[in-house]
Amino acid sequence: MNKRVAFAILLILAPAAHAETIRALFWNLESGESSTPFLAAQLVEKQNIDLWGFSEVQNAEVLVAFCRALEKANPGVEFMWHVSRDGGGDRLGIIYRTDRLQAVPYRGKAMIEDLGEHFFELDSVKAGHDGLRPALGVQLRTQTRGEFIVLVNHFKCCWNGRSRRVGQAAALNAFAEQSPGVPIIAGGDFNIPINREGKNGPALAKLRERWQYIAPAETVGTHRGGSILDAVFIQGHEKQWYATASIRARAGDAVAIGSEFDDDREQTDHRPILLILSDQPTAQIEALRRRLAELEAEANKVREQLKQLEAQAKNN
Repeated sequence: MNKRVAFAILLILAPAAHAETIRALFWNLESGESSTPFLAAQLVEKQNIDLWGFSEVQNAEVLVAFCRALEKANPGVEFMWHVSRDGGGDRLGIIYRTDRLQAVPYRGKAMIEDLGEHFFELDSVKAGHDGLRPALGVQLRTQTRGEFIVLVNHFKCCWNGRSRRVGQAAALNAFAEQSPGVPIIAGGDFNIPINREGKNGPALAKLRERWQYIAPAETVGTHRGGSILDAVFIQGHEKQWYATASIRARAGDAVAIGSEFDDDREQTDHRPILLILSDQPTAQIEALRRRLAELEAEANKVREQLKQLEAQAKNN
């Protein structure tokens, strides 16, 4: 099993006779506060994922365990991995399927730190502060020989980091400007409460100067406090792309339900977010149909609960 480093992903998909679809899932693992075997089992439950972007990865051994679990569940498929060099016990990481994606050299003009094997760190995302994490990136080629870059991010946390996050957003904008001709996906934990005070905040406004935010259909939070802190942004697509994002449950392979949730020493306090990007509307149609079916099932449960309560009230 080889390893690869990734933090940023730029996506350029070439025109093809068949639909091209990329499924990328981004997840904060809550380093040091979760169980690697437990999370590995939850990863295996997620279906048809081409690319994983992780934040708060404690060390390389975490991704080794994940790849072993994924390869056991997918016989004959090899998964490449790498973690970032910087970040201490809260590093960044990527895993991808080698039968669907291949790493290629970055050909943009941005200043990067070469990590070998075509992977790099974008130190400018530290925004001049050595205590912050860089972005981890790689340029990838698809089966139809289209290419893209992925950036996996973990921005500065909390209220005292608001000004830092604006600087980090500006660094991502600069990277996009210096990497023309290739679509880019930036995902991860941006620590911007997008469904709360962050929705009108300066960091999100700065990102939207260059990036398209792919809002999930779900209104639940990605963090246990109820805030949507994890997100995906895309930019640089030269033609129409159909993109959907959904907040997934930590266990199983369904969308998340409920705004608040508990976690323990085995589970991460974040939910993952899934991006489906396609040059055909098929994936978007299917995603919306699945979401509608899930909402209808939830509505039926609520109707049944209401019916039971009304019957109790009538009897009383």
